[in-house]
Amino acid sequence: MTASVSATRRRHVFYVEGYDPRGAEGYYDIFRRSWKRCGGVWHFKGELGELELDSDLIAHWDVKAAGPNWRVATRYEFLRLEGVIRANMAESMWRQLPRAIAWAADDLITGTTARIFRAAWRFELHLLYFQMLLLLWLALPLAGGWLAALAAARLGGLPGPAAIAIGGGIGIACFLALRPLADRWQVVQINNCWPYLREFARGHASAFDAPIDCYAARIVAAARGNESDEIVVVGHSAAGVTACAVMARAFELDPDMGRCGPKIVLLTLGSVMPAAALHPTAQKCVTRSGASPPSRR
Repeated sequence: MTASVSATRRRHVFYVEGYDPRGAEGYYDIFRRSWKRCGGVWHFKGELGELELDSDLIAHWDVKAAGPNWRVATRYEFLRLEGVIRANMAESMWRQLPRAIAWAADDLITGTTARIFRAAWRFELHLLYFQMLLLLWLALPLAGGWLAALAAARLGGLPGPAAIAIGGGIGIACFLALRPLADRWQVVQINNCWPYLREFARGHASAFDAPIDCYAARIVAAARGNESDEIVVVGHSAAGVTACAVMARAFELDPDMGRCGPKIVLLTLGSVMPAAALHPTAQKCVTRSGASPPSRR
């Protein structure tokens, strides 16, 4: 039996990155390495273009692939959120840590932890894992500082203020020494992400608004231009929330989008939507205006 020829010859992918500071260059490197492995497994002919940084918000690369009875040209467009994410993660730990602790406490107080656990317990374990790592990162320096102060006072015979100063210095040194490990295990990245994502889900003004508006307008323009057979909007991890907001905003700009022209697909991979949507203050649709997209979508 001969397989049918694919009707899709031109595809436009709009990729919304998750909460990852690597940005367009990092993702292109991942794509390039995966492209080589994919070609080795499936034995198709293809060509991968170079990364083009179009603006502070947009990057793209082109992909051509062909088999015995199919041929597809893809424009792979990338929404660059690394500027926002790097700025957030560059904030002082004196700001990040209280905000992350408040997020974890708020989950417990509002019952969000229980709601997520009932809906998807494995996902809630993922959140608890990073919350516990954060608390461990704080607890170890506190314990080390307390033991150092105790030893200085009892064994060294130092007065209380001097012992406290030594304990404080040891505690800060332990905290800083553990920072590389916290970065490697993504403790800082994940615990920095969630307070911002929750604010966004509540409909508060955020640094995500302008990129979302920009990308939504580009999707509408691509649909109206009718230069592709298929438009695929992809959101990974935290972008499972922001990609949905991009599509909602696109439908606000053009409610008739998708009724004619290219087929439009929204694909979310490893979405964190449960943790955003199950908070009691979350809006039905995480857009700045709070409007819901057409029910047919």
